[in-house]
Amino acid sequence: DQANPRNPFRDYTIVQVLYCSGDLYLAHKDMGTDFHGTRVRQQGFSNTQSALDWAVDQLDLRLQSLVIMGCSAGSIGAQVWARKVLNTFPAKRAAVIADSFAGVLPPPSQHSLMHRLSGCDETIVPPDLCVPSVWRDVTVSQVFDRTMEDFPGVAFASINSKTDKVQVFFWTIVTAAFPTSGEPLTINNETYLKMLNRNILQRYDRHANFVSYLVDGSVHCFTCHNLLYSADTTGPAPKSRISSQLPLTAWLLGLVDGGTSHLCGNECSGELLEQPAWHGTAYCDKAQYGKKVALLAVASDVATEGTMLGGLRLPDRLDGNQLWRVAFCIAIVFLAFWFGAELGLGRSLAEAARTLTQAKRRNTQQLHGHHREDGILNRQFSPSWPMLLDVLAGSCWQGPQGPDSQDSGMTYSNDL
Repeated sequence: DQANPRNPFRDYTIVQVLYCSGDLYLAHKDMGTDFHGTRVRQQGFSNTQSALDWAVDQLDLRLQSLVIMGCSAGSIGAQVWARKVLNTFPAKRAAVIADSFAGVLPPPSQHSLMHRLSGCDETIVPPDLCVPSVWRDVTVSQVFDRTMEDFPGVAFASINSKTDKVQVFFWTIVTAAFPTSGEPLTINNETYLKMLNRNILQRYDRHANFVSYLVDGSVHCFTCHNLLYSADTTGPAPKSRISSQLPLTAWLLGLVDGGTSHLCGNECSGELLEQPAWHGTAYCDKAQYGKKVALLAVASDVATEGTMLGGLRLPDRLDGNQLWRVAFCIAIVFLAFWFGAELGLGRSLAEAARTLTQAKRRNTQQLHGHHREDGILNRQFSPSWPMLLDVLAGSCWQGPQGPDSQDSGMTYSNDL
């Protein structure tokens, strides 16, 4: 509801990628099976790419703020596609928010599911994870974890209920479809929360740019429902209207506005317990308590991967021809510096700048000689350009040793 003043995204342009392919936004294949007489073609990857291409055509590619967000299957899409979207839309501020899918699943079953749906596309997954021997063991959580590491200037966040009934059921569905030796077919709420904290959130929490929001209860998905406006960590609709917990809307606002409203951190309601003492579902992991998001200042306003020098986009990998071109450019730059040094260009520039500075100082002293303060300021700051050129030229300038030059020499000494 973009008319709601409490909506953290009310001023955003929203591009929604619709989903009906049942393939976690990953597939681009004919599954070779029939569904009520119709051959099944899963094109979640193509659908998402089409939406992204459309957005590129419609929007300014230099955004003030970019938020990549989804709930449930959309959360998987946000986690897997975050890398490509971040590289496509450089933004002053960016956040990736995974609502109600953390990946509490038997790892071998999740491997089998991803391997069945996708052959791995290097535009959304790091190339080293797409090596066949590696890809067959990759999970959504691994892809998301790697993206956090590669984009330290972007905020990453996870929203979950402590006993999310749908995520608990996901375990049963995936385990039944891809049986795994030694894993139970079902898990209870207490086991789910332990796995969420131990296997997922603690792993992500080692990244300074990650924070999480845990809500008491079993609700699945918040950001696409009106629960967005009522939820805090005590539940989707707090029993007390005077709750001391930070509301979900306020937490999200702090996440996407770069900390202007407040510094976003891990949020949870309950007794703080260390891992050996975890029991029930009313506790919070003490190891995660008190952390605040910290973003690494990245050159320009774009993620570190594939970029340099204020938005100059570079490929993630360079082939042989590209490496030769880069080497050639570097050689030309060094040759230019060498010729400049040989021809004395740096010294000539320093000499010219110093002559102009001294002339300006004499004029200033003649015009404002009765204001000693002006003369002092001029003498202190005027030599900065000649000094800089001296450093760049690698020279030790020897000028005429008159009164002005002696005064300048003293000024250099004082400034340094």
